[in-house]
Amino acid sequence: MPWAEVDDLTQQGILVALELRPHYQPERGVPFHLYVKPRVFGSMIDMLRHAGSLRRHEAEYWNSEPEPVAVDDAADLLVKVENAEILATEIDRLPDRERTVISLFYYDELTNREIAGILGMTEVQAVRLRQKVLATLAHSIAQRVDTVPKQVRTNQKCRA
Repeated sequence: MPWAEVDDLTQQGILVALELRPHYQPERGVPFHLYVKPRVFGSMIDMLRHAGSLRRHEAEYWNSEPEPVAVDDAADLLVKVENAEILATEIDRLPDRERTVISLFYYDELTNREIAGILGMTEVQAVRLRQKVLATLAHSIAQRVDTVPKQVRTNQKCRA
């Protein structure tokens, strides 16, 4: 599968084997490798299925909806804002959930998977929410700052 990373699969297999080790009962006469093999392979298959479904959902999202603003453009704009007060003010105006996404991703440096787990959503939903928040921030900053690149200002559409 094109999205499969051998290192990730190996790591998953090792983690499952380590989790199963305390439950292994050698007195039953089953060798350890036969005990863990089905569970390790099953875990790897689940990981591949999950990654594949995320890829499909992402592909459906990107192919079906026009992107309101390029995330790189929004992120670049946020980085280029020289007045930190403007950025802080706009972040403070965000709803709690949106502020949390930004904080977890950029300040706490959590992965999309970890953020999704904390917020009780799928990984794809976490990515979409972060992108939406970046676009919202870029749009609101563009309203306050005169030195906004024209392409960002004209390509933006804010979703409420």
